[in-house]
Amino acid sequence: MPAQPDPAFFARLEAALPLDDLLAWILREHPEASEREVLTLVQKVCERDYVIRPSAREERSYTVGGQPWRTFPQSVAPRAKA
Repeated sequence: MPAQPDPAFFARLEAALPLDDLLAWILREHPEASEREVLTLVQKVCERDYVIRPSAREERSYTVGGQPWRTFPQSVAPRAKA
C-alpha cells in the first residue's frame, strides 16, 4: 500500500459516510494492511475536513496487522455545508 491512499479510497469512504466505526471500515477495506498502513489511513482521514467523534463508550477489540488492538470507535461524517 502506498504512503498516500489512492483517490479511490476516498471515493469509497465518501460513499460509505456516515460511518460509526472508522477503524472497522478500514479493516474491511484493507484486511491485509499492516499496523503502519492502517495508522496512515486513519491519519489521512483525520487530516480531511470530516466530523470525527467517539461513537461508543466501550472500547472495541480489533486485529490489525496480526496484532490485537483495543480502542474506542470513531464515527466519521461529512461536515455540513454552510
